[in-house]
Amino acid sequence: QIAQSDNKIYAISDGALFSVDKLDGNMEFYSKLSGLNDATVSRIGYNTIDKLLLIIYNDGNIDILSSGGVTNLPDFYNIQMSSSKTVNQIQFYENKAYLSCNFGIIVLNMQKKEVTDTYYIGPNASEVKILNTTINNGTIYALTASTLFQASITDPQLDNYANWSATTGLPGSGNFQKIASFGGQLILLRGGDLYKQETNNSW
Repeated sequence: QIAQSDNKIYAISDGALFSVDKLDGNMEFYSKLSGLNDATVSRIGYNTIDKLLLIIYNDGNIDILSSGGVTNLPDFYNIQMSSSKTVNQIQFYENKAYLSCNFGIIVLNMQKKEVTDTYYIGPNASEVKILNTTINNGTIYALTASTLFQASITDPQLDNYANWSATTGLPGSGNFQKIASFGGQLILLRGGDLYKQETNNSW
């Protein structure tokens, strides 16, 4: 996986994190010796608003890398839970990061560098595996293998499952893989086929 800032390309290879400078091509490797708080990196994302690199580890530990150094967010790592702590995708919106997890969604405040919320959006606040999220025209979408949930991104109570609803009219009833927003329209990957949502909500 890769992520880029204004002057660097960050990349993960076999759990190791490194960067390549866009101007001179110099490589830099990151580890516990350089300030990281864990070993095996599973996912990264760069927040262009706050200019911060979000680093997720296999065990749920989280680091935020800035020009001032590394800040550790151990809250997710320290939680005792039966579900896997795998983060499937990172979605940035304004100063927040939405982490798609195997049980729901974790929300980070990138400015405050803290975990602010956990969303269990399945029926009756049950756990559901969220493959990824995207934001389009004021709505946040959360995709599972069989359902596309949606809610208003400005709703102050997104932690209430009742404020999420299942999107209707989808092409098919399962085997969903990824949802994305491009050019103001939703793009859905299902079973190897790519669908675009039209203005009349057909696909």
